[in-house]
Amino acid sequence: MPFDPSQITLEADAKEFIRRYDARCKRILSNRMVLAHLLRATMDEFANIEPEVIAARYIEGVPGQENHTPRIQGLRNERDNPNRNSSFYDVIFYALKPDTGETIPIIINVEAQADSKPGYDLANRGVFYLGCMIADQKDTVFQNDRYDDLRKVCSIWICTDPPKDCADSIECYTLDQHVILGQCPSHHVDKIRLVIVYLSREADKNSEHNDDEKSLGIIPLLNVCLAKTVNKDRQNKVTEKYHVELDPEDRDMTAGEQIIYKHYREMWELGEQNKELGEQIKEQGEQIKEQGEQIKEQGEQIKEQGEQIKELKANAQNTAKILKDFQVPVDVIAKSTGLSLEQIEAL
Repeated sequence: MPFDPSQITLEADAKEFIRRYDARCKRILSNRMVLAHLLRATMDEFANIEPEVIAARYIEGVPGQENHTPRIQGLRNERDNPNRNSSFYDVIFYALKPDTGETIPIIINVEAQADSKPGYDLANRGVFYLGCMIADQKDTVFQNDRYDDLRKVCSIWICTDPPKDCADSIECYTLDQHVILGQCPSHHVDKIRLVIVYLSREADKNSEHNDDEKSLGIIPLLNVCLAKTVNKDRQNKVTEKYHVELDPEDRDMTAGEQIIYKHYREMWELGEQNKELGEQIKEQGEQIKEQGEQIKEQGEQIKEQGEQIKELKANAQNTAKILKDFQVPVDVIAKSTGLSLEQIEAL
């Protein structure tokens, strides 16, 4: 392939766009009202509370006070691991439990995930993040064996470009009790919650049909906030409906960024097509291999049948010789052995 210096610049621009898009996603997911709608749609504690109340009283809340800053401050998002490099959460913050008077907050992590098939089950990664959020509380949130002070943790993953069979969906994983033997009192360990929100497909994100109130508005809201190419009229209509104010730099991409994204998207789709084609070729190869094994097996069976026929023929000839030595009539020998008269005469 001939060297194309322009390709290096284009690929570098595409990587820079992805970096800027990731930063934009983190800023949007730090928006207090966006988070309020997200909690209302995905967590039981906030299901019956108006987003404005969630935003002001419970997100990074202090009992008896209200916070109207547009963005959350967030907790330290870097997690030090002594055995490997540091890892980072996109957004991590705390929220008070509504109407309980408890000052012990819930720790909530929100992640934007563009690749819905990263080579592993996304739910497993979410479980790992929850495990980290649990483990990090030892000697920071509680000391020694005071495990009753363990705070609830929730990890919410936003799939911005989901597969077709998951688009416009929300799924949740919790820790439940299952009595295997005997009788045990009902016990609900409400300490972990994993939520995966699958947005609309990129081509559908600015469509009117995605205003499904079953999602409490979170899918249409995130569709227009996290879309890579934005219909401004549609975005303004949805953000006004849900009382969300976005910073100007988070509302749209520049024309240059859209060109880069278009190229990136074409390359990504081509890669997905090649990946799918590779899977098809691999599957066809497996089928051909299986057919080859079947043909080989049939050949072995034919060979075995040939040996049996050869053995039967030899036995028939030996039998015919014996009968001929005893002067049995040729026609009787032929009938008994299946040999022709000429074969018998030649013995």
